[in-house]
Amino acid sequence: GVLGVVDADRVVYFREVVKRHTARSEFDPSSLSSLPRVDVIMVYQGASGDLIRAAADLGAKGIVIASAGAGATSGTQQEAIRYAAEKGIAVAQYDMAGLYQNGSGVEPSALEAGRWLSKAAEQGMAEAQFDYAVVLLRGLGLTKDEPKAIPYLRAAALKGLAAAQNRLAYVYAEGVGVKKSPQEAAKWRLIAQAGGLKDEALDELVTKLPKAQQLAAQQQASEWRERAGLF
Repeated sequence: GVLGVVDADRVVYFREVVKRHTARSEFDPSSLSSLPRVDVIMVYQGASGDLIRAAADLGAKGIVIASAGAGATSGTQQEAIRYAAEKGIAVAQYDMAGLYQNGSGVEPSALEAGRWLSKAAEQGMAEAQFDYAVVLLRGLGLTKDEPKAIPYLRAAALKGLAAAQNRLAYVYAEGVGVKKSPQEAAKWRLIAQAGGLKDEALDELVTKLPKAQQLAAQQQASEWRERAGLF
């Protein structure tokens, strides 16, 4: 829904922004002298991928494709997206993973999906880090590797991704790749809950904790959200 309105003299918020933002965002430009190049490309169904290739060749680090059909790209641009992915553009690598996961224009391949996810995750893309962590936790197309999954999952959670925060709560609740800690699980569940993600099973786990652990988890979650700029 609408977050708020910007008037001539003020900004009015209707809803809380649950992700880190402004000076406390993971994207902090204060130490940068220049920003990476991001190209915005207007396309239509059936358009060629020439502009996508050109953006990749000219050094774009990110590409925003403004397209028709609920944001879906055309099959005629698929090879250009692969080209951009091979050039190291993270969002294109993430798109390639989705194509292989869904079998959209390619043969479905969990192995190829995992390979492209790993590339985007290595570049710090939160959604890719979360998805890659899930692939490693479940062994989807790749060898199951719980210890390897945890740093990616934690990185996505620290960037404010509620789904990653909730999965991290399960990891600590069950002791998957980490030392089991119901209190740490409760902390991450409360953070994810504040981000709008529902999970009755985890909520029940929190309510069953001793009162002292509940209060400690609540305090830790509040402190994390404050450091993240959510208060």
